[in-house]
Order: sequence, then C-alpha cells, then structure tokens
Amino acid sequence: MNYVKIAAVLAAVALVGQGSVFAADNPLLATKKIVNTTDALQRESIPTLVDPNEELAPQTLELSLSEAVQIAVVNHYAVHIAEAKWQAANAAVSEIAAKKNPSFDFQFGASKFKEKSQTVAVPRPLGPEHAAKVDATAQTMLNALQQVNPGANLTLEDLKKTDLYKGLTTQTVPMTFAQDRGFQNTLSVTWPIWTGGRVESAVAAARYGRDAAEWGIYKEEADLKYKVTQGYYQLMEAQHFADIANTAVENLTAHVKNVTQIYNAGVVARIDVLSSEVALAQAREKQIKAQNAVQLARANMSNLLRLPTVTTVVPDTNELPHRAITIQRAQAIDYALAHRWELQQAALNVKASEEKLNVAKAGNKPTVALTANMSWQDKDFPGFENEDWKVAGGVSWPLYDGGATTGKVKGAKADLAAAEETYLQARGQIELDVTQAYLNIDSAEERIQSTAQAVEQAREAYKIARIRYRAGVGINLDVLDAQLALDQARTNYITALYDYNTGLARLEQAMGVPAVVRYDESGKVIAPIEPITLSNDEAILVTHKRQVEQ
Repeated sequence: MNYVKIAAVLAAVALVGQGSVFAADNPLLATKKIVNTTDALQRESIPTLVDPNEELAPQTLELSLSEAVQIAVVNHYAVHIAEAKWQAANAAVSEIAAKKNPSFDFQFGASKFKEKSQTVAVPRPLGPEHAAKVDATAQTMLNALQQVNPGANLTLEDLKKTDLYKGLTTQTVPMTFAQDRGFQNTLSVTWPIWTGGRVESAVAAARYGRDAAEWGIYKEEADLKYKVTQGYYQLMEAQHFADIANTAVENLTAHVKNVTQIYNAGVVARIDVLSSEVALAQAREKQIKAQNAVQLARANMSNLLRLPTVTTVVPDTNELPHRAITIQRAQAIDYALAHRWELQQAALNVKASEEKLNVAKAGNKPTVALTANMSWQDKDFPGFENEDWKVAGGVSWPLYDGGATTGKVKGAKADLAAAEETYLQARGQIELDVTQAYLNIDSAEERIQSTAQAVEQAREAYKIARIRYRAGVGINLDVLDAQLALDQARTNYITALYDYNTGLARLEQAMGVPAVVRYDESGKVIAPIEPITLSNDEAILVTHKRQVEQ
C-alpha cells in the first residue's frame, strides 16, 4: 500500500476554490475538481488507492470528516455507477436525435454467371460479285411492287431506303457474348423531412431522462456523504464507548484490589470480593465487545473510502461536535421541495411521460421523406460506368393500424398518470423526511442537555459511594451500582451527541444540500443543473385533491 499517494490526497484538500467549468453537455468530463462544502479536492490528484501488486500491510490513516467525504465521493462505486448511467442516457439522446438526420447507404455488388448466346442480325458483306445479285433481286422486287401498285412510282433508290432492301444486305447469325460477370455500385440517401413530431418528442423525452440521470449523480454523492458522515461519527462513538469500557475496567480493577485489602484486614465479608470480581469480569466482556465495535467501524470506513480493510482509519479529533442550527423547519421544507433530487427526478419523469404521450399520438400522423440514389454498373471492376440516378419524395399516412396507436396512447396516458402520482408521493415523502430529521435533532438536543447533567450527577454519586465504602459506612453494592450508573450516563451522553450529529447530516440529505461544490477556472461556484418546476404543478395537486375528495 503506497500511503505516499494518499498523502497527496490529503495535501490536495488544502487547495480551495480551484476547478473547471461544469458543462451542461458533459458534466463528467468537465468536472475535473470536486470539492466538499467546506474544502476543495482536486479530482485528478486522487490516486488509485488500491494497487493489487502492492503488499497490504496494516497502516494508520488520520482523516478529518471533510477529507473522508471527499475521498469517498471521488472513489466510491455508487458514484461511478451513477456517472455511467448518465453517459448511457446522454448517448441515448444522440441515438434518438440521429433519426432526424439524413442517412447515407452505399452498396457494392459483384456477380458471376454463365456465358449467354444470342442470335443477332449483322451486316452482310457486299463484294463486287454480290452487289449485282442484290441489285437484280431488288429490281425484281421493285417490278413486283409496281405491278401490285402501279401508282406508287417507286425507284430503285427509294427501295434501298426501305427494310426490304436492308434484308437483302444483312444476315441473321448466332453469336456468343463473353460477358459472364457484373459489378454494381449504389449510393442512397434517405432524409426524413417530417415525422409527425415523433422524433422531436422522443428527443425531448430522452433529454429529460438524461437530466434525471444527472440528478442521480448528485443524489448518490449526497447519499454517500451521509453514509460516510454516519460511519465517521459511528467510529467516534465506538471509540468513546471503548474509552468508557476501559475506564470501567480500570475503576473496577482498583476497586477489587481495595476490597481485597479490606477483606484481608477482616473488615468486610468475602461476598464483597466475589461480587466485585464478577462485576470486573462483566466489565472486561463489555471492553472486548467495545474494542471489536471499534474495529468493525474502522472496517466500515475503509470500505466506504475504498481503502484496504487492513487500514486503520483514525478521526483527527476525538470530540463529537455540537453545532447549533438556525434554520426553521418550514424553511428546510421549502428548500427541500426546490432542491431534493428525488423530486427533481420525479418532475423530469412527468415531463418525459408527457413527451412520450406525444410520441404515441404521432402514430396516426403522416410522415414525409426524401430519397435519392445513384447507381453504376459495368462488367469490369470496380463497376463505375453506366451511371443512373433517381430522386423521389414520399408521404406515408397510416390511415388505420388496427387500433395499435389508440392502445399506445392509452398506455402513455396511464404512464403519465403514474408519473404524476409518483411526483406527489415524492413531495409528501420529502416533507416527512425533513420533519422527521428536524424532530430527531430537537430530541437529541434535549437528550444532550439532560444526559450531560446526568453524567455529572453519576460521577459525583460514584465518588461518594467509594468514599462511603472506604469509610465503612457504605456497602459494596452501592459502589458497583454507582459504577454502572456512571457508565450508562456517559453512554447515553455519547449516544445523544452521535444522534445529534447524524441527525444534522440526515437533515442536509433530506433538504437536498449538495455533497460537493464545483468551481470554474475563475473560482466562481458553478451551480448544478437548474432545478425545474412543473408548469402544471398546481393542476396536479388540485386534481389529486379532487380525486381524494371523491
């Protein structure tokens, strides 16, 4: 494991405000530097963290929460999968849009066939010895014609211009042509001039799908940020629980030693020694479990960051923060309804369903196309002789398709209704998510205040119980109970802090707060894809309300 590479990752975190333009046409290629909401991280500075050729040895990696989130966002599978889905959706837009463009097709053909024989008329050679015979025969024919039609006034020169005379000067003979092969070349062009709105609506639907896939990237980034934050605080919580268990073992070890000394002095009964030793054994069992929980939490963090499981991830601080929030619940809900990824995806799905309905309705509309082709053929390769060409335009109008278009329209309307219901469901779920997160934060805040006071009281009670027992006015059970009460109070306090911090992270996720911030070359923040608002949003809500009332 080359941890020099990881050091480069952490060094890059200090570079704030650097990045490249987040282009709308390709957010994956344009986004070369991804940053967290507080710090920056250069994407190209992220090395491959796992090299299968390197020997994996246990290493310790100290990370802040921001650094952990940034490494995970750049390297985790879920984000890569979402990016691949965006690439597929973007390619689908190009594929569908190509149906409006002219298409060119070239064909080449070669053929081999049997030699052909054909009888043809060829000129007869007229030598001096044949000319006299032909003229004599022609004169005989002329005399016969004049007898049949005395008024014709034909001369020998007139007869030579007729087919009768040509028959005397030609002969019919069989000939065999040597052509036994052929080559053909054809270039065709097809251009759909008008498709009844099919292609235009299909392209619009595909673009909405691509935008939904882009929101999917933001969703995966934010979901991953929440998981990393939760795992990071879970690791800190586990470390605190391990500290509590260690302290309990230390206290009970000292208590067993003290009780044993008092027992040896004959002041207390052996039952005090035995009960104290049992309590110590139970504390050691809890200690083992707590230490194992720390290892599991570190393994979970390594998995989220795509680090080898032998890596020991250590938080750069041991104090669970307690940051106050000032945003009100209504403000959080309003922000969530404008920026939450699921709602944006649901809205885009409604728009895409509307366009798909238009595609279905275009099934009974005419289409206009222009075609042209040029062809060549010859007996010799490559066959670019004897050129021919043709240009044609055509209209195709499906007058009746057996009800197929009607069925498609009904199905598209049902899909649109389902998309609208999904949109309304997403609105309600988002409001619920924000409300739950807000209430959980309030509850955790109250628990922090009460458990903090309980810790001080339990610590004082434990101190008093030990003093009373040493003075001989208290019993051993009071000390053991006080130790358990102190451990539980400290555990409750840490749990409340953990719930509060994970609650804040959950509120950010529920509101749709982005996990990363992108910058252009000048350091200006580039906003993600512009959120959309359905033009018929209120109409959908009114229709839904009417349906509920009915």
